[in-house]
Amino acid sequence: MRSSEERQKALERDGYKCRICGRGIRDGFDIEVHHHKKMGMGGRKLNDVESNMVSLCRQCHSLIESHKWKIVSLEPFIVETSSGEDVISFFRG
Repeated sequence: MRSSEERQKALERDGYKCRICGRGIRDGFDIEVHHHKKMGMGGRKLNDVESNMVSLCRQCHSLIESHKWKIVSLEPFIVETSSGEDVISFFRG
C-alpha cells in the first residue's frame, strides 16, 4: 500500500503544482505524484517517501512515463527532453 501521508507531503511541498510546467490545481489541472525511483527498485517502502516523489500534471507525467522526457535530478529539479536538452524547473509552492 502506498503512503498517502508521504504523497500528501510531496503535494504540499510542491504547492499542488507541476514541477515541470508550473500548472496546478488552481489552474484546473489534475496533479499526480510520480516516484522518481520506481516502487519495485530498492524495496517498496524505501522508495515510497516524499524525497522520492515529485508533483506533475497529467500531461507532463505522461511525457515522463512514456520516456519522452526523463527526470535527471530532483534537487535541483532537472528534466531532460528527448532531444537531449536539459530543462531546469523553478516551480515550487
